Parts: sequence; C-alpha cells; structure tokens
Amino acid sequence: MNYRIVYIVLLFLMLFFLYLSGKIFQRKTRLLSMSGLFAIIVYTLNEGLRFGRGLDYNLYMDSYTEIAKGWGNDKEFLFNLICKSFQYIHIPYQGLIIFMSFMFMVGVLFLMKQYKEVIPLALPLLVLFSLASVENMIRWYLGVSIFLIGLSSFLESGKITGTYIMTSLLAILIHTAIIPIPIIFILVSYIKKPMLPPIFSIILFLSIYLLFKVDYMLYFEDVFNKISFLSASFEKYGDERAEYWLTGGFAGNEVSGKIGLGEMGFLFVLVIFGYRALEKFNHKYIFAYNIFLLGLFLLPISKKIELLIRFDQVFLLFKAIILSCILYVFFIEKKIKCHWVVLSFVFMLVVYDGARYFVTPFKSNPKKYLYVWNKGNETSYSMLQIWLTDSFKNSQK
Repeated sequence: MNYRIVYIVLLFLMLFFLYLSGKIFQRKTRLLSMSGLFAIIVYTLNEGLRFGRGLDYNLYMDSYTEIAKGWGNDKEFLFNLICKSFQYIHIPYQGLIIFMSFMFMVGVLFLMKQYKEVIPLALPLLVLFSLASVENMIRWYLGVSIFLIGLSSFLESGKITGTYIMTSLLAILIHTAIIPIPIIFILVSYIKKPMLPPIFSIILFLSIYLLFKVDYMLYFEDVFNKISFLSASFEKYGDERAEYWLTGGFAGNEVSGKIGLGEMGFLFVLVIFGYRALEKFNHKYIFAYNIFLLGLFLLPISKKIELLIRFDQVFLLFKAIILSCILYVFFIEKKIKCHWVVLSFVFMLVVYDGARYFVTPFKSNPKKYLYVWNKGNETSYSMLQIWLTDSFKNSQK
C-alpha cells in the first residue's frame, strides 16, 4: 500500500471540505451550525485517526498508561486528570488523540469567528500550516487549543475577559510553558498599528538571521534554571542542563538554522503585501499582522534553539490569516491594483510554499504517514525510532 498517496489524498479532501465549511461558516459563524460541526468532524476523523506521527504521539503512549498509575506530575494536573478520566472509562490512547484533534479544531473555529471576512481560505490554510507542529507536540497544542477559545473572546470584546483569564489558566494547567503566551498576546494588543513598516521588518529579520549566535542564550542560563521548578516541562530543561537546551537544536545538537530562499521570499511577500492589505480590514487584522511579525523575528532564533520552536509556531499560525487577506485583496476581489508581473511572482512564491506540504511526504519515510487502519505491525517504539532518526538527520541539514 502506498501510504503517501493515501495521506495526500485524505489531506487534500480534508482541506477542500474545510474550505467548503468555511464558505458557509462565514455567513453563519456559530460553532454548532452544520458548517461548524462538519469542519470539526472532518478534521477530527482525519487527524484523530493518524498513527505514530510525530515524536510526542509515540512518547506519550507510555505516559498515558503511567499517568493512570499515579506516575504523572501534579504541576500540570489538568492534563493528568484528562488522561486518568479517559482511562477510568476505558478509552484507549487513540481516543486521547481524537480528543486533542477535536479540541484543536474547536479552538481554531473560535478564532476564525473573529476573522470571518477570510474564513474560507484562512481555515484550510491555518490547518495546513500547523499540521506538522500540531501532530508533533500534542500536549502543547491541547493547551493552545483551549487558549484560542479565550483569545476569541479577547479579540471580540477588545479587553481582558473572564473567559480569556480562565482559558489561559486551563491552558497553563495543560502545559505550564504556555505561561508567556497570554501575556505576550495582551502586550501586542496595545499596538494599534503595524509594528514596523515592511522595509524595517525585513531589515530586522535579516539582521537577526545573519547576526544571531546561540551563545547569546547563555546570558539567560541562570534565570532559566531558577524558573525551571515551575513545571514538569521545564524541569527536564533545568538542573544544570539549561546550556544544553538554550544553545542547541534537536536533542541539544547544534543546527545550521538555515532558512531557504523560497521560504524567505514567501515570508517577505506576507510582510510587504500583508501590510498593504491591512488598509481594507479592521484592527483585528492589525493584531494578527503584529503577531505574525513577532513570529517572523523569532524564526531565525527558533531555527537554532529547539526550545523556542513551540512559541514561534503559535505566532506563525497567524500567517494563514495574513495570506488569506492578500489573496482576497489582490487576487479575488482585486481591491488593490498591482502590476501583473508582480502578482505573478507573488503567486508563484505562494504556490511554491504551499506545494512543499504535499511534496515533503515523497522525500521522507512513508511510514511517517500512517493511519490506524494501515499501521500493520508498527508500534509506538518502532515509530519513535523512525522519527528520532529522521529528526536528527534533518537537524543537521
């Protein structure tokens, strides 16, 4: 069986159905509408029935059993409570994966309610851009999913609401490392215009990319060791291991941190054309643009420091919203005129970036794209070895 073909076909169908759901959800943005429920079901089935994808999927399979035996860490007791509750009613580990997939789409739909002008494109694009990271860091994104529910309330009201505070606390009880995220989003909300003009954003990005050295992170070693007691997630990074994590990529190894020209060109398109598209949208889109810029500036650092990747990926979720604005303003509704040569170049960069999500499976181990029905004799242990080996190889490129 060609696992890659099955994966690509199902991925394409999922994105297509999410686009159709987004078209209807745009007119009636209620989570319990038929369009909302359809989007949740489509995503939950496709992602919830995956097998062995990502390091966390395979690592947490044993943890799921250990937590039920009382071996979990009480500092993040909500995640432990979920695992214990599921096992108490005899839900297998795959049921936890299905639940996490369900929660992610619920969180995304809450966020999309605030960006209804671009939902049809933004919904499938956000799912596509986040796919690998959501599959790889399952507990982190369960917390992020809950946080997105509160973020929707924050964006709608324009102030810190009880829902925002509550969901932030719940997210932190899932994964304590989420603590900085709600604070950063609040701080960014006070910036009422684009953080920087495009030319300065690009110069700052290139400066960080060319000048940043991992040794700079050693200045934070003492602080990092002092806060590591806050979380089971941080404890493994502390205890005199901070240097290992603060200056290394995969498993503490030094990585090149290289960003391809195609990816860089695509990001610059978002910076330049996203800035121009903002004039056709409200302040919520300025917020999304600024969060994206934050992710852009952090990207060269996170490419070299594994520990920061999870934070940067949350900020870069918003590039789906910015790209959707660009596509609507310049290509679909054509509210802003631009020379066809420039638009053709932009379109090629967008297609190039999107195509890599469908091409990558053909360049890696086909067993990294299994579902529960075609896993054969594979186990979490055999899958973990595949992912560890490939992750190490990729980190050295």
